[in-house]
Amino acid sequence: MDIFMGLAAALCWGSTDFLIGINARAVGVRRAVFFSQAIGFVILSALLLTTAIPAFAASRRVWGLALLAAGLTVGATLALSQAFAIGKAALVAPLVTSYGAVTTLLSWLGGERLGALALAGLAVCLFGVILSAMEPGRQPEKSGSAWPSVAFALVAALCYGAGFWLQGKYTLPALGPRVSLW
Repeated sequence: MDIFMGLAAALCWGSTDFLIGINARAVGVRRAVFFSQAIGFVILSALLLTTAIPAFAASRRVWGLALLAAGLTVGATLALSQAFAIGKAALVAPLVTSYGAVTTLLSWLGGERLGALALAGLAVCLFGVILSAMEPGRQPEKSGSAWPSVAFALVAALCYGAGFWLQGKYTLPALGPRVSLW
């Protein structure tokens, strides 16, 4: 079941990456992000109203970290939308997926021990991101035009990585998955 859910998540993320660029170019980055976030907020708010969740007993610190994580996620989504609006998906998507390395690095800095297998997997993932972002035969004069989209993609990766780390370390244990996602 875990493998199925992982593949389903990858399919959904990939589809979203494709649609983000289309929406951002059609209606603008801020408007596209606003409506996508607003729709998700309304749906999750309705879901939360139908279930009893003792999340409001959590401390102010946890709620503050949850809001910080939410802000990082929205910032990441804005940066990602801008990257897809101005750059090639084949370049932007692999760079953004390096957010997992950011999350892992923050976990390690926070005291989590990483085994040899985890380090090897991290190295393979980072090497894969580098390989998938390379374009053999690219003309040197055109390579500078990719830098703005690369910068936005890296900002998105940093923000997603930090936001997911905050959620996993602090908010998920206290608030649970539904409230953290909300």
